[in-house]
Amino acid sequence: MRTSKSLSILSVLILSVALLATACQSDDGDDGGFYLPNTDQVPDQTPDETPDETPDETPDETPDEVPSGDLRGYLVSSDGTALTDINVQILGDDGFDENTVTVDGGLFEIIDVPYGQITIDISPDGYVPIRRVLEHNDNSATHFFDMVLQPATETSFNSEDGGQITVDDATVELPAGGYVDMDTGEARQGELVVRMAYYDPSNPEHLRAAPPLYRVDPEENASRLITYGMVDVELFIDGNPVQLGDGQTATIDLPLANAPNPGGVQSIPAWYYDEDRQFWVRDGDGAVGRDDNDELRWVAQVSHFTKWNADAPSNDSCTDTSVMQMRQCGSNVGACQPGLYRCSQSGNYITLFDGLGGQSAICDGSVGPTAELCNGIDDDCDGASDEDFPGKNDGCYTGEDATRGVGACTDGRVSCLGNGPSLGDSLTCDGQVLPSDEVCDGIDNDCNGMADDGSCGDNAECINDSGTYTCVTR
Repeated sequence: MRTSKSLSILSVLILSVALLATACQSDDGDDGGFYLPNTDQVPDQTPDETPDETPDETPDETPDEVPSGDLRGYLVSSDGTALTDINVQILGDDGFDENTVTVDGGLFEIIDVPYGQITIDISPDGYVPIRRVLEHNDNSATHFFDMVLQPATETSFNSEDGGQITVDDATVELPAGGYVDMDTGEARQGELVVRMAYYDPSNPEHLRAAPPLYRVDPEENASRLITYGMVDVELFIDGNPVQLGDGQTATIDLPLANAPNPGGVQSIPAWYYDEDRQFWVRDGDGAVGRDDNDELRWVAQVSHFTKWNADAPSNDSCTDTSVMQMRQCGSNVGACQPGLYRCSQSGNYITLFDGLGGQSAICDGSVGPTAELCNGIDDDCDGASDEDFPGKNDGCYTGEDATRGVGACTDGRVSCLGNGPSLGDSLTCDGQVLPSDEVCDGIDNDCNGMADDGSCGDNAECINDSGTYTCVTR
């Protein structure tokens, strides 16, 4: 019995020591981290002390997901051709970078594009590369983007010889030598490949293919531009993009679509497109003049290449500027001739007007309507000539009534005599035949109802000999 009792005591002691050792381990797992009994130190026992705590939910701990939506669109050429097998790259926030290829109909689609600012890059062979920056959101995710690409024409020549390229009557003249690598600035020479596209401002599809026409002026104020012609030029040597070196210039010569050239219009500003800022920036002026065929053209010297534009800013009222805005006003009906909207003279400049409601605007160079005259001209420009003279073109006869319509006598038509303002001194009876002296011709010249009477005098008679009339003495 003593042995059994000793074993029991020993077992209790061993079990107590084991429990004490287990309970005294620190909450961080350090075997040496014991707490002292009967003190305020309490081991971390979260599972036992907070049995009713809500279990951890992962979605509450992770940051909010960025909303996204699909991006869809289609690519077409400015001539209406759907473009297939064209790579479309989408760049977005947080390193988003996805590519897709257009399929039948020029369609493309990229799934789950994060909302925010995105950039669409498209650089197909044979077309002008385009980059569009836009805000992707719920609205853009539910619409198709139609993107229009402008075809480019390519030519090449020795960079040291220089040369020119012409597309749709727009010409770029490039210098002999002086080309540098676009990235390194090192001199380059060899076969110069030139890619050029011309944007005709009278073609709506060309304008859709062009970058948005927003400008930045020296004060960094943005406004719209009105384009009168645009080119895009890219230069390559050995497949690498090059630019004009320091001191080198090229000449751009553009036709001015639908733009008259009244007196005083001598220049239009030149603007280049800043791809990074997505704005047009003014850089000098181009001269306005007429070529050997009397066609209006714009010629500018440029020191680098990107897209170049002949533009006038669009303003809501008259503003002082040296720009001549070529917006037509007036009429081209009848005697009227169109001019250009302008403000009044300001120093050595003519201020600019866009025709949208400025109060000091005039229609410079136009010929307006005047009072209608009887002259065969539409003086009041209403599409009708001499309508204020209702008797015009009526039948008329100024001889004696008894002779009207007798023999050779016939009516004429009322017509304008000159520029007189009234019917009395403006009209004449044109084309009438009045009585005349009788002659031996088988005709009743004096319109008395008898032909050839008295035509040969008292002693002779008018004889018709087989169609030949002669006077024969009796």
